This record gives sequence, C-alpha cells and structure tokens, in this order.
Amino acid sequence: MTKRLFTKKEQEQLNCNPNVQAISDKVITYNWVLFWLTLS
Repeated sequence: MTKRLFTKKEQEQLNCNPNVQAISDKVITYNWVLFWLTLS
C-alpha cells in the first residue's frame, strides 16, 4: 500500500463527485448508494 496523501486541489476535485461523501488527506469515504449499486 502506498503512503500517498491527497493534496488540497485533489480533495476539492473529489468533493465535486456526488459519490464521495467525505475526504481527508488520507481517506476517501464513498456514498452508501454507490456501494449498493456496485453490489447489484
């Protein structure tokens, strides 16, 4: 696993994605709807 951190610019771009619920410099939390759509 890489030890890559997200820059502020990358965080802003990812926050525009409706499937992203939250983001920090280390972790992306995806929306639960995306999770259920991938299971079906």
